[in-house]
Amino acid sequence: MSIELSQLFSDEAIREFGSLLRTSLRENNDYASLIELEYVESVVALSEALKKLLRRYDSFANHKGWLWRPSTQSYERVMDLASRSDLPADQQTNAVRLVRAALISHALTYSPAQIKYQKEEKNGRK
Repeated sequence: MSIELSQLFSDEAIREFGSLLRTSLRENNDYASLIELEYVESVVALSEALKKLLRRYDSFANHKGWLWRPSTQSYERVMDLASRSDLPADQQTNAVRLVRAALISHALTYSPAQIKYQKEEKNGRK
C-alpha cells in the first residue's frame, strides 16, 4: 500500500507540526529547523530534526509565555507515518520524503486567519 501526499497533508499530526514549524519560522526566524528538515532522508534523521525543532520552539515559546505545543501522540503519529514497516525499503525512504514534504508545505503556506487579515488590510487601504 503506497502512501499519498494528499493523505499526509490532511493528517492532523502533520498539520500540528507544520503549524509549529510555521510559527517557528515566522516568529523566531528558526531557519535551522527548516534546513534540517529539508535534508532528512531517514526515520532517525526525521526524529532528530523534529526533536530539535521542539527544543527550539519550547525555548522560544517559554520566553514568550506561549503554552501550546504538539502532543506526544502527534509526534508518534508523524513518526508512524514516516516509518511504514509494511513497505519495501525503497518506499520507506519515499514515505520519509513525503512526510517531510507535507510538513514543509504546511509551514510555508498561509493560514486562513492570515489570508483574512491581508484581505481586510487591503480593503481598508482603499
